[in-house]
Amino acid sequence: MSKKKRSEVGEPILPGRKTPPAVKSTVCSRPVSLPFGFACTVTVDGRLHAVEWEISLKRLKSVLSSKYPGFTAQQGRGGGPGTLLQSYADGKVIPQERIDAIPFAWERVRPFSRRVFTELAKISYGTPVSYGELATRCGRPGAARAVGSVLSRNPWPILLPCHRVIGAGGEMVGFGKGIWAKERLIRFEKDRLARGRVAQ
Repeated sequence: MSKKKRSEVGEPILPGRKTPPAVKSTVCSRPVSLPFGFACTVTVDGRLHAVEWEISLKRLKSVLSSKYPGFTAQQGRGGGPGTLLQSYADGKVIPQERIDAIPFAWERVRPFSRRVFTELAKISYGTPVSYGELATRCGRPGAARAVGSVLSRNPWPILLPCHRVIGAGGEMVGFGKGIWAKERLIRFEKDRLARGRVAQ
């Protein structure tokens, strides 16, 4: 009987030959229409890799095809982070425990960034805070600029609401999609609250 190792498909593993990497499962949720643009979630092997968000549906589809070739489109709402994104678009407050339960791909960010994002998730719907206040909540008073740098690279916008962080004195600053987009999202949330139309 041969002592040569064989792969799962029955082929011998030759000396110096590396085992091929496992194929990862990438699933994109159905795009949802936000107060500004369109977005969808991208999960890789069941963990939330990113929230892709673009100004138009055409642009979103182009980005998905470029960044995630061969992805699987989720049928229906399908549950998971994609459903939470739809809930936000419907004007609903996403309960904290639902955000905490999301399997984020935390290896994408550094420890300080994870701390910032953890505190970011606690900011209440329609209630913006300043970069300085968020820095203080992270145990780093005076580190507003560092917090802003982390938020500028947020892989999971909307679900982790970087749009709710504003400048000192209420100034609208620092947003990747543009200040107008930040204003639009904050106005959307405040309007829902004022009209008593926010549902859990």
